[in-house]
Amino acid sequence: MVLIVAVDEKFGIGRDGNLLTYLPEDLAYFKAMTLDKTIVIGRKTLESFKNGAPLPKRQHIVMTRTKTYEHPRITSVSSVEQLLKTVKDTHPEEVFVSGGGNIYEVLLPYCQKAYVTMIEADLKADTFMPDLRRLKEWRCTEKGPWLKTPDFRYRHTIWVRETS
Repeated sequence: MVLIVAVDEKFGIGRDGNLLTYLPEDLAYFKAMTLDKTIVIGRKTLESFKNGAPLPKRQHIVMTRTKTYEHPRITSVSSVEQLLKTVKDTHPEEVFVSGGGNIYEVLLPYCQKAYVTMIEADLKADTFMPDLRRLKEWRCTEKGPWLKTPDFRYRHTIWVRETS
C-alpha cells in the first residue's frame, strides 16, 4: 500500500472535518494518482466528500466499525486484518491510503511509499498524521519544485520506507 496526503509544516491534515486548504492543483494531482485505483479511507473521510458519495472512477475501501455501505464502489471493512484480506483477495493494482488521521496512523506500518504534498505554513490543523520526518525508517527521496499560492508555498514529495 502507498499513502497519499497533503500536510502542513506540523504534519496537520485537516481542521473541523475538512481539508486544511483548497489547492486545486493538488486535488488534480490526487485525482491523477488515484484514478482507476483503490483508495482506503475512513468513514468520516467518505462522509466529508460531496453528498457523502464515493469519488468517481475509484474503488473505495472504507474502514469503519459503525456502518456498512450499499454502493457498488464501496467495500466496508472493520479491521486492519479484514482490510489486508480484502486487498489480497481482490488484487488491486495499487492501493492508496487516503485518510483521515486515524487511518494514516493505523495503516502507516503497512505502507512502503508515501506521496506527501508539503505545505510551507502552519494551517492550524486539529487532525494530524505521523510526522515522517521523525520516523527513522522513512526517507524523503524526491522533492518537486515549490509551487506558490497567494498565501504559501507547497511541493510534492515522495517518501520511502527503508527496510533493514
